[in-house]
Amino acid sequence: LDFGLAKVVGDATVTASRGIRLSLAYAPPERYQGEPQTPQSDLYQAGLVLFEMATGRRAFADDDPSRLATAHLMKPPPSAHALAPDLPRLIDRVFERCLQKKPRERYASAEALSEDWEYLLAAPPA
Repeated sequence: LDFGLAKVVGDATVTASRGIRLSLAYAPPERYQGEPQTPQSDLYQAGLVLFEMATGRRAFADDDPSRLATAHLMKPPPSAHALAPDLPRLIDRVFERCLQKKPRERYASAEALSEDWEYLLAAPPA
């Protein structure tokens, strides 16, 4: 699943296998390396969407496709709490786990991500 399929005109995309267009802003690191989409890829992309919804900005944003790829492949996500101080500090741990560069280091399932997300929503403000 590519959450960037409904792209805004001007966003950088590449054509992946079978003619599928892949939004570079929402591509997990393994896709940049030619690896197939997996459930952990979906969790990375879900993390990107959740980050953007929570902070109002993309975790990795750059108009240059090369720098954008480098960010997805090598840079940690910024602190969501620092960008939006009303968010709980623990939210950064969720995004760090979603946006791990190695798929095996991400959440094992959408259910596990959902449990942590629900915990954050239920937690009293810090």
